[in-house]
Amino acid sequence: EKEYQVRKYYYEIQSKMQKLEILEEVKEHFEKAVKKSEEKYDSGEEEVSQSSITKLKLGLAGTLNDILELDSDITVARLSMADMFNENYSVDAEMRESVIDPVDFKFDDYKKWFKDSGLAGFTKDLNNELDLKVGYLKAVENRGKLQLAQKNRKITRALLVSEAANYDFGIGDPGDLFEALIIYTRVLGGYYDAVYNFNVSVAKLNRVKAPWTGKP
Repeated sequence: EKEYQVRKYYYEIQSKMQKLEILEEVKEHFEKAVKKSEEKYDSGEEEVSQSSITKLKLGLAGTLNDILELDSDITVARLSMADMFNENYSVDAEMRESVIDPVDFKFDDYKKWFKDSGLAGFTKDLNNELDLKVGYLKAVENRGKLQLAQKNRKITRALLVSEAANYDFGIGDPGDLFEALIIYTRVLGGYYDAVYNFNVSVAKLNRVKAPWTGKP
């Protein structure tokens, strides 16, 4: 149980640190867009409405709000992990790996996973095999969601690069850039949530498996 909790907090810190990086990137885009839009509006040379500028400012405000929330969430997760180790873990300890990567789980068949996990030789309370099956199915489900999120991530990155470049060259629309930034924030945040959910589902499966084998 303690190993599961540690993994859960570790994955949470990793995923939220990555989401924070995305928000910092989006913040810079919003700040740059607001400045450029105000300059265009003041010069009167191009058609930029006050409404478009307001929308960009609101997008920036929303991003700043999300940054504050994530900062707090990361600190809470670090405090929770530190509490588990008493004085043996510092809240300010550097993460060994700040990037969250999907754990290794390539099984497509429950029976093969059961056998390869070394469970075939154990008969501990067969009535609890339902928990194993449910845990396995959740891991497979979350892996499928992650694969979809990976595809969406690539598409969304390309969209933002295109819209940001157009706006920098003076041929883009502030409304299109605003939508691209909002979509980018949602999809990239969703991707890191998907990695977290997948990794945690595998950790949960290992937690259910442990009583059968006597080891994680």
